[in-house]
Order: sequence, then structure tokens, then C-alpha cells
Amino acid sequence: MIKKLFSAFTFSALILFLCASVNPPKQTAILFDLNGVLFRLGTMKAAGHLGIGTTLSYMMQGGRNLDERFFALLELIDPEDYPHEDLMPLHKNTVLPKLMRDWLTGTVDSYDAITRVHNQIDYLASKNEFFINKTEVVLMKKISTLVFDPEVRAEIYKPIKKGVELVKACKKRGYEVYLISNMDKKLVELLHEIHPEIFALFDGKIISAEVNTIKPYPDIYMYTLLNYNLDPDNCYLIDDQHENLRGAEVVGIDGFLCDHRKYKNVIKAMKKEGLLEKADLKKKSSGKSELGSRDA
Repeated sequence: MIKKLFSAFTFSALILFLCASVNPPKQTAILFDLNGVLFRLGTMKAAGHLGIGTTLSYMMQGGRNLDERFFALLELIDPEDYPHEDLMPLHKNTVLPKLMRDWLTGTVDSYDAITRVHNQIDYLASKNEFFINKTEVVLMKKISTLVFDPEVRAEIYKPIKKGVELVKACKKRGYEVYLISNMDKKLVELLHEIHPEIFALFDGKIISAEVNTIKPYPDIYMYTLLNYNLDPDNCYLIDDQHENLRGAEVVGIDGFLCDHRKYKNVIKAMKKEGLLEKADLKKKSSGKSELGSRDA
């Protein structure tokens, strides 16, 4: 698979080189993931959407891992042989079901995805198949709207303060900053409306549903380099998925694995690379570093 990836990008790499010869690439660019790096689901709001009582009742009835059950449900909608590609979009080390991959690449609409999931749930429930109890039926429908409905998700998403302050620190250093996210177009539009001050910080954005490809596939990174005339040797990706960093490495982009609960590790790694200095982490009057305060 790796050999195929390299051969597929030989021509693109040549184009990149020729473009760079005519228009010299700009200086250092930092590529930020959105989900898990700059935004995250608010735990309490997400729990409220599912219903805390409903969820507790399900667990007391011998409920299973909800992520695993939801993925298993989606795989019934679009059955496929288990992918054996070297690079695949993952969630918690599990390959995203085909319906989710199609949604994130913009080939399936959010509301079409919800309709397909709900229809599948109703069909299986009528046959008394798949679900362990009626509570699971209710939860699967709620999870489908939580995952696919952009309006629901936009209300539940909250900014990660440390991530936003890191973007500002990079801007202060004179770096260009870009968004590169696996996300549907409508959700990004809604987040932009709710948090215009965050999106105004960026020099550009690459959204999977708009370019019809998805991380960790190397073509989304090659598209980013070509579209913004960036030099891969001076590009760095900050992402919360190791697989996405692997995909970026195929086209020569280094990166940093981000856990929003341990942002200090990203900052430390960037300092080690010479991308940040202590002076960039300006202290507020409260005595706390802008990058050291707790997330909202």
C-alpha cells in the first residue's frame, strides 16, 4: 500500500516542486486539527443530549460500550470487507465505518445519514434483532443525531482555550496557521458563526467534506501544500490522531500528537523543535500563562 501511495504522489510532488520554483514557498506553517485540538464536545451537554437517566438505566441493564455498538450498527448499513489499507481513518484505534467516511468526505449529507441510521434502527427493532433492549434503541437514535446533526453538534462543541492560545502564539511568531479537519461543511459554517474570533485567526482552511478526501489519506495533505503553496519541510501538523500524523509524514510533513488534557506536551515538543520560546507564552496579569490556564 505504501508503494502505491508513493507512486500516486510522484506526479503531485513534481507539480509541487515546479510551483515552488515559480512561487517560492512561504515560511513556517502550522496546520491545526479542529476536533480534539481546538474544539471538543462538552461532556455535560453531550450527556444531557443522550439523557443521563437513560444512559444510567442502560448501563444498569447490562449495557455495552456505546461507541462499539454504534459502529457495529453503522457497519450493518454499509457492509464491507474489513479494509486492509495501511492508512485508514480511525476513532479510538477503530476504523471508521463506511457511512461515516462517506459523510466526512461530503458524499453523504448529514440528514441523509441520520435518516438511513434511523431507518435501520426501526427495521432491526421491528425484527427484534441486534439491540439488547429498548433503551439501546433510544440511545442509538440519540447518538446518531449527536454524531451527524450539525446543529446539535455545534451547540455541544466548546473551544479548547489552550488550543486557541497556541494558535495566537504561533501567529505572534509570524507563522501562518491553517485548519485541516475531517468534518462536514455545515458544522464548520455553524462553528464559524458562533466563534468568528477563532476562525478569523487562520490564513486558510481545508475541510474534508469540501475537498472530498479525508485524513489520514496523504492526498488531503498534498492538496493543502499545493493550494496554499506551502513547503512540507516547513509545515507541522497538530492532531489528536496518530494515524493522521502518519499520513502527513508520507508527504514530508512532521507533526505533534495532541491530547487536549495534556497540552503542555505539545508546547514542550514545539519548544524542542525551536518553534516556540518562553517569551511567546506571555503571562497574564493573574500570573498564569495564556497556555497554562485550564480549558473552558
